[in-house]
Amino acid sequence: MLTTQDHQAVQRETKHLRNTLGRRRRRAHARAQAWCEALGATVSIRMVGDLGALYTVRVPGFHPATARTLPDAVAHLERTVAAWCQGPRVHGPTGAALDPLRARLRAFGLRGEEVAP
Repeated sequence: MLTTQDHQAVQRETKHLRNTLGRRRRRAHARAQAWCEALGATVSIRMVGDLGALYTVRVPGFHPATARTLPDAVAHLERTVAAWCQGPRVHGPTGAALDPLRARLRAFGLRGEEVAP
């Protein structure tokens, strides 16, 4: 059996963890939205039965990425876009030019570094 002090300590720790995770989740979602805006990506949300929402992110020149959360879909697509843009290729996997995308990535990277803690 827990004493009152132990119970209150557990409640404080639980509240702190819940708030920390909530802030982290909101920050990840805001960063994903900023990435989408910076690269001109389109986001569509589709409700799928018991799974809930599925986010699909599309960047011109690349195949779409789908995940249960926006940050997960963006993370997948962000890695793919970064890998293609780092190389010498001129066009993405679906044929769109990569130079405008490279410029947008550089601009987002500079802006993201200024805001990062």
